[in-house]
Amino acid sequence: ADSPFQRAGAQVDVGLDSRGTLKVCPSAINPNCYGTNARSPEQVAPIWTAPEELSAAQCADRITSTAQASLAGAEVEERQELSDGSRYVRLGVDGKWARDVVEVLVRVPEADGAGCLVAYRSINGLVKYQYPLQTARRDGGAQKERMESLRQRLGWRLRNYSDAE
Repeated sequence: ADSPFQRAGAQVDVGLDSRGTLKVCPSAINPNCYGTNARSPEQVAPIWTAPEELSAAQCADRITSTAQASLAGAEVEERQELSDGSRYVRLGVDGKWARDVVEVLVRVPEADGAGCLVAYRSINGLVKYQYPLQTARRDGGAQKERMESLRQRLGWRLRNYSDAE
């Protein structure tokens, strides 16, 4: 009764899970997802490190303003401050077939002199199936491209990759 086709037509499951982390990319239903909490290797993304002088609130503001300036149709749908001072932001953005969802979770620094850690997920808002094969159509890596472009505009590093950049 509950097929991937029925679930694909539903709205994207957004927000934080019961552990306070971003939800997993649903690779069985929607292959067009790229995030730091993914079970599928091709969907896994590295966490970003923000400059150490920025607070979690400032990081969230900078991500929001950069997204609104650089991503087509970017609009804030939800902003939330968590009990530990972390920030969650959800944006709707123009996608290939419909409105896509970008979620960001900015964690307060783990230690003095460290920057905030930024987890994220970019997911296609509508899954299209290719008939007659009944396989989900891929968006050509648009989710990964979107998040890499945003990180480059911010000028932030990938966590533990500072020597490579």
